[in-house]
Amino acid sequence: MSHDRVTKKEIDHVPTRQRDRGLFKSCRVYRGAEALANTDHLLLASDLRLTLLKARRKPLVCQAPFDTTHLIQDAAVQQQYVVTVQNKFDSLGTLQHDYSQG
Repeated sequence: MSHDRVTKKEIDHVPTRQRDRGLFKSCRVYRGAEALANTDHLLLASDLRLTLLKARRKPLVCQAPFDTTHLIQDAAVQQQYVVTVQNKFDSLGTLQHDYSQG
């Protein structure tokens, strides 16, 4: 309803997605409700029909502990591990550090 109380405009809507239009059972405008500010908007109430889905639980998967017996018993695997770790630390040493910011 416009301020001149003669002109009627359709400006109150319920924003929703196209796929959710079927959820609304009814919409109603309450013309007697007054807003706090001087506005031409009216109170709009709507009833929804929602269907809640049951939450699916994922089965818990326990990770097996690492088998470190090969590292202890096999000398070739032990040497490969030492070389891999050493290469990782060597590559960290070549990074440039900028400690001037602070």
